[in-house]
Amino acid sequence: MKLVSRIGPPAGIGLCLVLFAAALRFEGGLSKTVHAGPGERQSSAGGPFPRVAVGFRGEQLRLNRPPRAIASQALVIDHLLFAVTDSERVVSASAVAHNPRYSFVADLLQGMDVGVTTDPEALVRKRPDLVMLSHTARADFEDIVRSAGISAFRMLTVFENFDEIADALRVTGHVTGDDDAAEREIRRMRQRIERARSRKPKSAKPVRVLPYSTYGSTFGRGSLLDHILQQLGAINIAAEHGIGPVGPISSEQVASWNPDWIVVGAGPGRADEVLARMRADVGIAVTNAGKTGSILVVETRQYVSMSHHAAGLMEAIAARLYQEEP
Repeated sequence: MKLVSRIGPPAGIGLCLVLFAAALRFEGGLSKTVHAGPGERQSSAGGPFPRVAVGFRGEQLRLNRPPRAIASQALVIDHLLFAVTDSERVVSASAVAHNPRYSFVADLLQGMDVGVTTDPEALVRKRPDLVMLSHTARADFEDIVRSAGISAFRMLTVFENFDEIADALRVTGHVTGDDDAAEREIRRMRQRIERARSRKPKSAKPVRVLPYSTYGSTFGRGSLLDHILQQLGAINIAAEHGIGPVGPISSEQVASWNPDWIVVGAGPGRADEVLARMRADVGIAVTNAGKTGSILVVETRQYVSMSHHAAGLMEAIAARLYQEEP
């Protein structure tokens, strides 16, 4: 079973953490329960507080009111939060959020007094009433958060497809009380995805594409990038050769697999440098991609994104693979 965020009726809480709406009377309102894990999908609807959120490990968090000061421990959650809630509610973010190489909110954070969540002392000084954690966060850090009297919510932050990202947006909207904003962001993401898909001519043959890193790694079956290539009607050569979500790759393998296109990430201002390095690689130079110059360099933050911003990667790949004839 895939570990994904879903919405639907519970099917064995603990093994199949799902998002579902349970109408429970409490002080004249509805108490909603949301699960941050895998299960069957179903559309969500906003409702009044109090609400109950069930985290990745099955732990329940009762929210009597929308949290007023929120801390995020992971970059994915940073991106989700800034997409659905007011930025002034975010009092602490991940350390990576401040790095423009990986973050889509770095510029925004420069003008804000936001702490770094992984620094316990700085976190406590910000006095959040909720810390949102990745499912991979260390247990001892969660213990520190709870011992300081701060509520914690753990959610999935690694996704294989855009449906899972949509579910994560819904989870974020439910926890923060911004259900409508989450749905609006989901609609925008899906519109971008559909526009990217529509660029492929019906008569176009599948293009053989290799996701590549200058560090000698690739994204294969089960990765979000593999899903993007499938949606665009392209063939992910790494997945074709049995590589999982992330795996090593040598220059010799690149040469023998002979991709038509190569997609690679580059940090801010380093696109030309990365492209020159790729062209100078003998294993790449002998491929169809190397001979025709079919090497797409995208921003690293797009290339590795695990949020709705990955729609930008899909748009960039579609625009290059299926360029309109002059």
